Amino acid sequence: MRLTQGLAAHLAAVLLISTSARAIAQSVPIDAGTVSATTDAAQTQAASRAKNFKSGQAVRVLDRTLLDAAGPVGGAAQALTYAPGVAINSYSTSGAGKSIITINGVNQGWSGLNGNAQDGAIGVTFDGIPIADPVTGLWQAPTIPFLSMIGSTAVAYGPGNPDQRWYDSLAGTIGFDPLQPTEKPGGDIALTYGSFNQKSLTFDARTGLYDGWSSILAGGFGDGNSYRQGGGFNNPDSDYALFLKTRHEFNNGAISFGAYDARSEAFRPTYIPQSANPAITVNGLNAQGNPNQGPLYSQATSGYYGSPPFATYDKNDSNAMVLLYARQRLDLGAGTTLHNQAWYMHIKRTHSRITDNWTPGPTQDRLLQPHTNTIGDKLWLTHEFGWNTLTFGAYALHAYYNNKANFYNPADGGGPDIINPGGTAREGAFTLDNQAVFIQDDLKPLQGLTITPGLRFTRDRLAFHQDIASGFLFAPGAATDFTAQDALPPQTEIRSGVEPSLAANYRPIPWLALYASYAQDLKSPEVGGGGGLFQQIQGADYRLERGQYTQAGLKLDVKHAGPLGRLRAGMGFYHLRYGSQTIPITLNNASEVGVSGTSQYRGVNLYADATPLYNLHIFANASIQSADYQSYVVENGGPPASYNGYPVSYVPSRTLNIGASYIAELGDTTIEPRVWMQYIGPEHIYNGITTAPDYRSMPGHQIFNASLKFTFPLPVASSRVRRLAFTLTALNILDRHYNSYEYISSGGYFGTANLAGIPAQYASNYINAYPGAPMSIYGTLSVAF
Repeated sequence: MRLTQGLAAHLAAVLLISTSARAIAQSVPIDAGTVSATTDAAQTQAASRAKNFKSGQAVRVLDRTLLDAAGPVGGAAQALTYAPGVAINSYSTSGAGKSIITINGVNQGWSGLNGNAQDGAIGVTFDGIPIADPVTGLWQAPTIPFLSMIGSTAVAYGPGNPDQRWYDSLAGTIGFDPLQPTEKPGGDIALTYGSFNQKSLTFDARTGLYDGWSSILAGGFGDGNSYRQGGGFNNPDSDYALFLKTRHEFNNGAISFGAYDARSEAFRPTYIPQSANPAITVNGLNAQGNPNQGPLYSQATSGYYGSPPFATYDKNDSNAMVLLYARQRLDLGAGTTLHNQAWYMHIKRTHSRITDNWTPGPTQDRLLQPHTNTIGDKLWLTHEFGWNTLTFGAYALHAYYNNKANFYNPADGGGPDIINPGGTAREGAFTLDNQAVFIQDDLKPLQGLTITPGLRFTRDRLAFHQDIASGFLFAPGAATDFTAQDALPPQTEIRSGVEPSLAANYRPIPWLALYASYAQDLKSPEVGGGGGLFQQIQGADYRLERGQYTQAGLKLDVKHAGPLGRLRAGMGFYHLRYGSQTIPITLNNASEVGVSGTSQYRGVNLYADATPLYNLHIFANASIQSADYQSYVVENGGPPASYNGYPVSYVPSRTLNIGASYIAELGDTTIEPRVWMQYIGPEHIYNGITTAPDYRSMPGHQIFNASLKFTFPLPVASSRVRRLAFTLTALNILDRHYNSYEYISSGGYFGTANLAGIPAQYASNYINAYPGAPMSIYGTLSVAF
């Protein structure tokens, strides 16, 4: 049954579940603390830090200082790069553009970049609710475009204990903790304007406690242009987000309801060749054999940040999400607490292209409109014994995914909903039912020692059917002359398995914790797109991917660390074996190459926060990592070959970011200068000719950033405004040229492989790239009420 046909019923079910238990769990995610209606923010954050300090898992919390390092128009993806081992590939500096996020070499997200194994093996939560697509496994970063509405974010490495684990937590979980209702009323408004005409308005308004209830409304609106510009076209973007939450506490529990709506839209610029290629011009006419050669299109000729005019190429990509959820917590007495959370999520992507002079033909234009509807519920209980805490529960979700897409050309009689002769289309429906049952026990046999054994059972039922005939009209002659990417009959497969885990944390002295853990995790692989499982590969080949994650390290929380003052730091070693992978490689014609493999990842992550002086704060995050394929086998759609032992593409060998901020007081005015640096090391790249990883690398790069903030408090008696602040932020202040992404082209993207009479070095085997952002400057005026 399509969820869209029963939305009202599902919402009613959510509300029924939400109210039946009388109270909502104010689940503090594994990340940072929240500000509840009756709990001071500092106390909650301290409790969250204590929980992380005593856990057997590495967790890096990104507080306001690190979130601000992404800049005032940066979104969720840009902020995550300030956690150890995290890097992104993106074509945008604002929160509206899509990104691929890499955590210790494992990916989450999608931005159309070739060669990333988009397995979606990183879980993502918003206020504790999972928001990645359960069917495709992917989460789109533009669905969280504004960081001002996020209180803190955490990156948890590894699957974690069973009660924290979701359907995609194989290599870790990202937890976004939005601003929360507060005890006292208040609000904030911020206006930003800066480079490339980027501008935004963000806000939050908090009611404070009123008759036992407390609520918050937060959000933002923004738009601007890309730094990739050319031919009079600036590749504009826009975004908005709204978040509403209300909370009420009882004597024996709590109840809360949340709603979130976001939409981001951005034109995605083309790759750009690194070097001049006589077969690639700005007007694209050369790809049709036109002798009227225009200016060459490359970083060396048309500008490092060049982009073609709209008449040559355009691609618009929008992502939207609606999330409704409710949470209960009920104290049953005798040390037992009941928790429940229910949610409904709708996510939709619209991908439109109406011009591409480089690759003309019956599939020149495209309109993709995939969407997913998900409903789920998680119920668990905790019981406190004398020296242990037992947790057990389960969750179940049902997701419907439709992958509708059409690749057409009006010149051949096609249209957005009309298939033309020689065209390509898909109209497939996937239904996923995922259930998990878990149990764990936090044992405290000795003072300072916590041991947590756990067990989780997971089951996935995946069904598929295609119905192109009802989804599209056919131009004359198209019914027998088109490519259906959903070519197989209806199929249903069921897979299940057990996930054991064991974690330990030992604190021999109050400020030192030694930890270690091992966990296995099973994950349904990515499906959908232009082929692959159930579409062109039989469902019998459907298998759950398995992660085996081992980590060990130490954590420090020292109140007086000599010249460093208050010090919080950590170092962790990790090893992940990622087996039974289904790796979809999407080609330029939107078809997929089927690849199976097993990869392994290893390295060390480090972080530190210190306060040498009461008004001086410094931070550092670093990683050393490597990843390779124990097996990588191209099974269909590409050159059949084995690439065992090859490096995993786009895993930086090293990452480093360091920064410092200082607060100076001049009367009632405070001045806060801040400087920080970010370094991303060399990365092996993808080879489009072999559809496989390559030993060639793209160089590392570093950028320097700075900001200056002035804060002017105002007397409450004379104004409702409590504080005014102005912040000037400069990113990449040295205006360093670097590429955030490179790959070896097969010649399909710019159509050079099909041109006759050109030298081989210009037909393929050249480098296409996405340049990283140049220097940008932003001014932000903020008001606190």
